[in-house]
Amino acid sequence: MAPPSTLIDCLLDQAARRPDELALFVRPLQGEGRAIGWRELCEAAQRLARRLRTDFPGYTVMIALPNCAEAQIALLGALWSGAYAFPISPLTPKNEFRKLASKIGRCVLIAGKELCVELAAIPDGTLDADVITGEGAGSAEGFPNESRSSSILLQSSGTTGHPKIVRRDMPSLVA
Repeated sequence: MAPPSTLIDCLLDQAARRPDELALFVRPLQGEGRAIGWRELCEAAQRLARRLRTDFPGYTVMIALPNCAEAQIALLGALWSGAYAFPISPLTPKNEFRKLASKIGRCVLIAGKELCVELAAIPDGTLDADVITGEGAGSAEGFPNESRSSSILLQSSGTTGHPKIVRRDMPSLVA
């Protein structure tokens, strides 16, 4: 059997082979934890992917969520939709969100409700998060070499100058 070629192939494989086994465990600061099986994770990511393809085709998906199940679902859903996924810290200063959006062009932000309220968001019920959209001046299409395919965008540290946005393609993510 050939190895999976995308993270979504890996997810689908796990959901098929071990649907009810633990994929994620969410441990809240208080109260009971929440177990998420491979099938549930796969279905949630697929629902979000459909929504992104339908409502936001060609948009880069900025994900500003803490380390939680919704962040993982948002990342997988964005990749499944064929979009660029751009995880950023939910602690990023508000003015930085707009600067990043202007660098990457058409984008949709998936973030916690508090942040979206501060950024004048449009509520959305896909996740335990809200979605806002923006039309930046930049263009994610300008990332090198390939036609648009699901990849993760990361912001560099800027150690040699201003931080840059770099792209990690699917083969490097699978490896």
